Amino acid sequence: MSKFTVEFKETILTKLLDGDYTSITALAQHYNISTSTLYKWQAEIKSGSNDNIMKNKKAHKNTSNKTKSSIPVNKLTEAQKKLNIIIATSTLNEAELARYCRENGYDIAMVKSLLSECVEALAMKEMNVIAESHKLAEKDKEISHYKKELDRKDRALSETAALLVLSKKAKAIWGETQED
Repeated sequence: MSKFTVEFKETILTKLLDGDYTSITALAQHYNISTSTLYKWQAEIKSGSNDNIMKNKKAHKNTSNKTKSSIPVNKLTEAQKKLNIIIATSTLNEAELARYCRENGYDIAMVKSLLSECVEALAMKEMNVIAESHKLAEKDKEISHYKKELDRKDRALSETAALLVLSKKAKAIWGETQED
């Protein structure tokens, strides 16, 4: 007897066939299933012993095309997938959200937490940008200070060099002065 329900198996295989995950290993880790079990299920589909899942997959594709973007799912990163979920569910009421989660194999709490994660990530990004701009402003002030200091020292060096040249010319013209 299998420890997985038929609905769960259908959900996992639908995700596998849709290309929602970049690898079987990633899917196995996300749902805490052994990779050998997923490979076995994949082999069953290829051999045709799970035809009902293939039929459900076709029906699923017909109903879910309205909520998915035009970008192929297997090309999306995890962040893009999460953003697509947020966009797709942002205008749904509780009943529609529950139906969407059932159809796509998501947990309602997970979908609701995605929005808070997204907001938190954006806030952190904004704080990092502000901190970086402050650091850059401090560096600009420091660079400006060093430029002024360098200009001052350059002028002093030029003046010293000019005085040295003048003293050598004076010695050349009038000769060395003997001081007693």
